[in-house]
Amino acid sequence: MNFRLGSIPVRVRPEFFILPAWGLLSGGMERGLIWVAIVFVSVLGHELGHAAAMRFFGFAPRIELHGMGGWTLWPDGARPSDKQRLWVTLCGPGIELVAGLAVWLALRPVELPPLAAWARDQFVWVNVAWAMVNLLPILPWDGGMLLESGVALATGRRRSRSVGVVSMLCGGLAIALTLSFSWWVKTLQLGIDPGPWQTNFMLLYLGGIGLWKGWQRYSGNEPGQAPPEAETAWALSAQGQHAQAQAVLTSALEGAKDPSARAHLLEVLAWVRLSADDPAGAERALREMGDFAQRTSPELRARLAAHRQEPRKVVELLSGLAMVQRLRPEAWPLLMSAMDDERERDELIAASVARLALSPPEQELAAASAERLFQGGHIDAARVLCQRAFEVCKRPLFAFNAACCLCRLGRVDEGLSWLKRAVEAGFKSAARLEDDPDLAPLRALPGFAELSAAARL
Repeated sequence: MNFRLGSIPVRVRPEFFILPAWGLLSGGMERGLIWVAIVFVSVLGHELGHAAAMRFFGFAPRIELHGMGGWTLWPDGARPSDKQRLWVTLCGPGIELVAGLAVWLALRPVELPPLAAWARDQFVWVNVAWAMVNLLPILPWDGGMLLESGVALATGRRRSRSVGVVSMLCGGLAIALTLSFSWWVKTLQLGIDPGPWQTNFMLLYLGGIGLWKGWQRYSGNEPGQAPPEAETAWALSAQGQHAQAQAVLTSALEGAKDPSARAHLLEVLAWVRLSADDPAGAERALREMGDFAQRTSPELRARLAAHRQEPRKVVELLSGLAMVQRLRPEAWPLLMSAMDDERERDELIAASVARLALSPPEQELAAASAERLFQGGHIDAARVLCQRAFEVCKRPLFAFNAACCLCRLGRVDEGLSWLKRAVEAGFKSAARLEDDPDLAPLRALPGFAELSAAARL
């Protein structure tokens, strides 16, 4: 099942309903359906907490619900800071705790029918208890990720082996406590309910996964993780040391055994070779990836398609990312160069901006995209982006930049009109009005002096 919540795509895998469906077997049809709805809403709310935090930081997330809950995925190529990762991780269980406690405080004093009271208690239980369990410092759950972000912030070291040690200890402790509690209850005949099977099963599952993932982290054999050589190569390539970056990657590839790690190294190698103006070498790196090549960055494949002079392929690869604002500013000129239909171009830009919440980080992303387009000679596309963004968030900088674009295009009267919008929206830099070379055609027009004075005031 696939749907969207605003600009956030959500995918629900069939196995997600295995755990909720247990309520249909154990509690009857009426309570079972309520239980399914509670689990679905609670897990989705948890993931929306992660997604909302990602959106705040300017990233475009997507959500998948699977057999034991769900995950919120960062966009392709995202490189968030450790502080951003910490806040994003915290917001998932945080939303659950707030929702559970709010329902408990609001409905606790209310006299409810038996079924409604049962539904209230189950909602509070799922949101509060599951959130607390999820905060245990066990990989790969939220508690483990919070510990990892905290260690990275404190020490500057990512993927620390110490996090694996903590995960193994807490995973083993969770299993031991769960099993020993049930044993003591039965042995001593205490007459105590050892707890809902869901909690026991969840703790056993979390503990087992924590032991396994902790050992993988400690031993350095964690699959699917970026090898440290990839970061080293990125840094060297960014400094223009492409030959050194290729040497690091080539050496790492000789010892890479995990297929996903090898694919990651090859993708970085393709980027490095592109940066070194070697598209043929980048193509060879992708061919070495085999089936993994289709999972690489769409922007990488689009750049290679542009070298092969396949504009429609470029549009096919990048337009979908642009529609959900997952396209880096650097890639916008590449997409615009491949589009020859102005109407299609304007509709794409409008749809992209319309999906933005335009939080401060997203405004910076849109401004950077417009600047890249402007510098790349796509003046009219930059104009459309700035005008659409101003209509959404009313930030005066977008109206000012739209005026600059219009002047460059020779549409002076429209440029003056958009400059007026910028000043009315709060543009305060009179010096930029007087000094910006793009606005030179406006300075002789009636009304410009008044706008400059208004900006100064």
